[in-house]
Amino acid sequence: MIVLISALRANTNANLAAVRVKDYATQGDMGGGLFVKIDSDLGSADDGGSIIVDAGGRRWYRDMSSRVLSLRHFGVVPEDGVSSPTDQSTQIQKWIDKVGSLPGVVGVADEGTYGIGSTINFGNGTTTSFSTACNGSTFIWKGMGAA
Repeated sequence: MIVLISALRANTNANLAAVRVKDYATQGDMGGGLFVKIDSDLGSADDGGSIIVDAGGRRWYRDMSSRVLSLRHFGVVPEDGVSSPTDQSTQIQKWIDKVGSLPGVVGVADEGTYGIGSTINFGNGTTTSFSTACNGSTFIWKGMGAA
């Protein structure tokens, strides 16, 4: 088992085929998961959650058999009680884009405060409310309801 996503990015062992990552950035943040190496992919970008590129340029894909992709899987956790939350717009957008590109996937975000410093767009390229559906996928912001 690899403890954090940063350790997967630093991986130099070409013999691994699959790894379980415990957490995303800090112990207990629940952003880890099972990743499978795809040797045939030589060019996909590291999106910070569903595709991780390691030190050897190998692509690791998050196992999506559960059909659920959490905002925590992209390293974004609520920052409750913080007067000026960290801008997490980039990773939130990457999460929305990935969930919207995978029909039938449920994107889940925990209830709480998130730093959003720029416009967030859904799959059709328009700004909309956080309770929406995109490409047959559902976004659930806990505490706000489902699409």
